[in-house]
Formats: sequence, structure tokens, C-alpha cells
Amino acid sequence: MPKVRSFAVVLRASRVASRFAPRLAPRLAPRFAPRFAPRLAPRLAPRFAPLVTSLVASLVALNVAHAQRADTARTKAWLLAVDRALAGAVAEHGVTALVEALAPDAAVLIPGQPILRGREAEPALVARYGGASRMGWRALAAVASTDATFGCTVGLGTYTPASDSTHRERGGTYLACWRRTNGGVPRLIGLQRSDAPATAPLPSATFDGGAMPHSATERGSALREAQDADAAFAEAGGTSAGPGEAFAKWVAEDGLFPGTTSAARGPALMREAFAQGPAGRVLLWGPTRDLGFAAGGLAFTVGEATNKVNGSDSGQTHTKYFTVWRRERDGSWRWIFDLGSPRP
Repeated sequence: MPKVRSFAVVLRASRVASRFAPRLAPRLAPRFAPRFAPRLAPRLAPRFAPLVTSLVASLVALNVAHAQRADTARTKAWLLAVDRALAGAVAEHGVTALVEALAPDAAVLIPGQPILRGREAEPALVARYGGASRMGWRALAAVASTDATFGCTVGLGTYTPASDSTHRERGGTYLACWRRTNGGVPRLIGLQRSDAPATAPLPSATFDGGAMPHSATERGSALREAQDADAAFAEAGGTSAGPGEAFAKWVAEDGLFPGTTSAARGPALMREAFAQGPAGRVLLWGPTRDLGFAAGGLAFTVGEATNKVNGSDSGQTHTKYFTVWRRERDGSWRWIFDLGSPRP
């Protein structure tokens, strides 16, 4: 269809650029340490041989680490370019361009709906954002996996419902996760839009309160590990200490809620945020095990949540959540972004 071709044309430049995405470090590193350490070591006193070997290995490790950082930066640039391309396609062709970008197993979370999967999300997406309604977004940051195949974008969203006679644009935030296929084609594998209830569009300065979370630095592609961390996180949230302490325990030092205006990050931000909530708040949740993705030290999980006050079912609200996780140096998974939206 023309819309499919249009999106493919818009993304062709990013595919060409991604062809040179780094996998050079793993290829080059083995050529240096084995080659130079044996040559240099015998020329020096035997007692210095271990030192020379260690020094060469350290230099190679530094080169690999530097290349990895450069790779992550390039992957982030690719993610932002892909995100902008899809936003442009949706502005030109409507919400069907978004539907066409979805992977078959994509997790789609939009206000007022349960967690949707892949193309089954089309009717709900069209009902909310199609016709005379309008949707838009702008990415402000990205985080990338260490293997250059996966990453997530975060930014500000807009929504103008056709039912609003004033045509007032609503604001919100969003999270989107992307996977690079073997052919280099990007696929949207996770989306959370939070544009309800109606609010004024948020300024870009909303994200200027502090630094954004950094990309993955460790390897790790086991989605089950991230989901197990999510389940343990949920279990901690159900204790007498309340959800605030659980969020503070499981957040990364640079983790945040998208759209926050606070300069605080990590545990400090969590305690600050939950201190402003109602006393006796109970938050129950759990991951949906057959949705989500992980690669290169980065993952996302989704699930359903229920909010209660003092354990009462009266006045409880039902939500769903989208959490981006990063594997830390100690092997643990910590969340860096968390965003929710209402569900039936």
C-alpha cells in the first residue's frame, strides 16, 4: 500500500546508516592482545612479562569500551531518526501508518484499553486516533542496547479528539521500544501512550529537570530475568512499607517517571513522588509474561495494576504499565522508565 511504501522510503536513510553500526570492537580486539603481548613480553625481563600482558589487555579493553560507547550513541541516533520518521508518516497518512509499523507481537498500551497485541490493536488505535482525531509526538531522548539491535525512545505526545468541538490539543508522554530486524528494518515492539485525562501540551522543559538515564553498558538478553525482577518489585510493593519504598529500591540511580519536572532522580525522586500521594496507598501489579523484549542489557516489561487506598475496593482504579529495565554492573536489573495509563 502507498502508506507502507512511504514509511519504507522515509526509513531508508536510517537503514543505510545502520549498515556501518558497530560490531568492529569484538572483531578488532582479538587481533591486538594475542598479537602484541607475545611480541613485547619476551623483549623485557621475564618479571615484567605479566605486567606487559596485563597492560596490553587493559588497553584493548579500553578500546572496546570506547567503541561500545560510540556504538550506543550511534544506535540512539538511529532510534531517534526512526521515531521521527514514524511521527512524520503518521502526520501525513494518519494512524494507519502506526499500525503498519507494529511488530506482530508488539505490546500496545493506550488509554481506556486493556493491553493490546500487534495488529489486534488496530481497531482501538483507529477509534481513538483515527478519522478527524489527531495524534502526534516528539522524541526527546533514547536509550540503546549494547548489541545495537534494540532500544527505546521517550518524549512528549499530543492528542486532539474529534469529539472535542474546541479542537483543543491535549498533552501527554509516551514510551516506544524498537527492534532492528536482521534486514535492518525497524519494528515497533512496544508502545505506551499516556494522554488522558485531558491536559495542556507539555513543554520540552518538562524533561529538563535533570539528566536522562544512560543506555545499557552490560550484556544480557534474558527477558525472563527482567520479568522476574518486575515480579519481585511488585511483591515488595505489596508489603507494609508501601509502593514508595519498592519503587525506590528497584529504580536505577538515574531512573525517572517520564514527564517529571523534578530535578531528583532515582530513589530520591521515588520517595518525593510517593510522599505526595494519599496515605495508605496500595499498588498491586504483575508482569504479563508473554509480552516484552530484552537484548543487550536492556528490556521492557508490561503488565496490569490496581490502585487502592487503605486496602479498600471502593474507589480503586485499574491501570496498566510499561517499564524499561537496564542490567547493571552487578548483574541486577533496575528500571529506568515507568509509565502507566488507565484500563477498563
